[in-house]
Amino acid sequence: MSRENQMLNAELSNIVNERDKFLAELSECEKQVHYLDELCRVKDQEKEQLMNSYRKLIGEHERLDVILKGSSDETDNLRLVISRLI
Repeated sequence: MSRENQMLNAELSNIVNERDKFLAELSECEKQVHYLDELCRVKDQEKEQLMNSYRKLIGEHERLDVILKGSSDETDNLRLVISRLI
C-alpha cells in the first residue's frame, strides 16, 4: 500500500508540475495576445490618421488646382487685353 501511495504521490506531483507549466505558458500566451492586440489597435489608429491626412491633402490639391486654373484664366485674359492695347 505504501508503494502505491508513493507512486500516486509521484504521479500527482508530476501532474501538478505539468499543470503549473501549462498555466505559466497560458499566462505568457495571454500577454502576447494582449501585446499583439495593442499593436493592431495602434496600427489601425495610425492608418486612420494617415487616411485623414491623405484626404486633407487631396482637398488641398483640388483647391490649389482651382486657384491655378483661375490664375491661368486671368493671365490669358490679361494677355488678351495687353495684346489689344498694343
